Amino acid sequence: MKHYKELRGAIIQYESKFRHSSLPELAKANLYDLYPEKGYPDPRVGYRWPEKWPHNDRAGVYVFLDENLEVLYIGKASMHNTLGARLGMYVQYDADKKCELRHSSLWKGAPRYVFVIAVPEDSRFEAASLEEYLIGQIPTSDNTNGQ
Repeated sequence: MKHYKELRGAIIQYESKFRHSSLPELAKANLYDLYPEKGYPDPRVGYRWPEKWPHNDRAGVYVFLDENLEVLYIGKASMHNTLGARLGMYVQYDADKKCELRHSSLWKGAPRYVFVIAVPEDSRFEAASLEEYLIGQIPTSDNTNGQ
């Protein structure tokens, strides 16, 4: 699996190869910690459960990472979805208001962090392009890509 820093490098590569310099920048949020009660978060964490997802109401790409910042899954929210709606399909509150994975048995790895990249509002379609590119560059444990 690839690490967060390699993911960031792939995003920079995507921006330089496929995006015109006149386009608004992609909005890359700080990491979101799903389980802050576990302690020892990465210093790049900017959001913690149960705070609102970064760029909640926008289209874009989301990436689930494990506690070692290895990429587990890459997904998108595009045309008729928002990042908040898509991420809400993966997690929910447990009885103590802590984060709980929906369908936890389907995960091969154990998600700890989420990284979000929002695309400009007038180019929501770009989320699909970015997701496809990242999946091609970053092998993951949980993307099946057509299987």
